[in-house]
Amino acid sequence: MLTIREEQLGRFRGIRIQKFVDNMIGYIRREYPIHCASMKKSAIREFIHQSIDAAMRLRIDTEGAIGVFTELRLLYGENLERAPDREWVRNILAHRRLPGYVKVEAVQNRLSEKTGGRLLVSFPEAPPPPPRRTRRTRRRSVVR
Repeated sequence: MLTIREEQLGRFRGIRIQKFVDNMIGYIRREYPIHCASMKKSAIREFIHQSIDAAMRLRIDTEGAIGVFTELRLLYGENLERAPDREWVRNILAHRRLPGYVKVEAVQNRLSEKTGGRLLVSFPEAPPPPPRRTRRTRRRSVVR
């Protein structure tokens, strides 16, 4: 009889998660280059790990559903704050009886319908213009 200890299962789980994260990094970089252009690989990795944690809290536990949930967080904000119908989205994701993959698919379909399938891109805010010098604030040269 073969006995597998809990620590062995934990290692297998860790390897599987690492492989999932590595695959997601490649996918996100290919499919959403504008969204992650300013992110280093380590930042994308951390974002994916945070997405996994958030998904598990919402009882989203399959690889496919976690992958889609990660994409949704990338497109609509970490708390889906940029999503149209965000209250509806939050209610569906918090639903206790729906399976995780059903929640994610419903949210993905609703948001795709609301946005017409267009990707949302948030651009960083432009830095404020430098302060204008008035006559009083101009420095006078000592050397003439």
